[in-house]
Amino acid sequence: MVNSFAPILTRLAAIPDPRRAEGKRYEQRYILLFSILAIVTGADSYRGIATFIRTHFKRLNTAFELGWKRRPAHTSIRSVLIGLNADDVEAAFRAYAGDLDAAAQSSPASERILAVACPGEGRGGKCCAAVSTGSATALPNRS
Repeated sequence: MVNSFAPILTRLAAIPDPRRAEGKRYEQRYILLFSILAIVTGADSYRGIATFIRTHFKRLNTAFELGWKRRPAHTSIRSVLIGLNADDVEAAFRAYAGDLDAAAQSSPASERILAVACPGEGRGGKCCAAVSTGSATALPNRS
């Protein structure tokens, strides 16, 4: 199992799953995590998320010890995501952000890394990125 994802998987597991027992072939927390990873890599639809999972299926199945016999269809992904309660999802992400903040505060300042990126559309076509390692900050100007 990929241990670096354990903290977020714990928070994602706390989100109530509204699906009936018969509809839970795929664990909600993994569908959520893989959806996040897919969106970060450019997916912008249920089919895009399904494509990400299909492309990386063997690696994901092995790394997370899922035992999935087949990958979820875009309709399965949709049923998981559309049934979520926004307040529950927000609470889980706020709790995870708190976990990250607590971990960062317990690290020496010289070891802290903060990264911020702004996708082009939200900044009038410009892209920015900031990386801080506690004592130095780099803010490249990209357009």
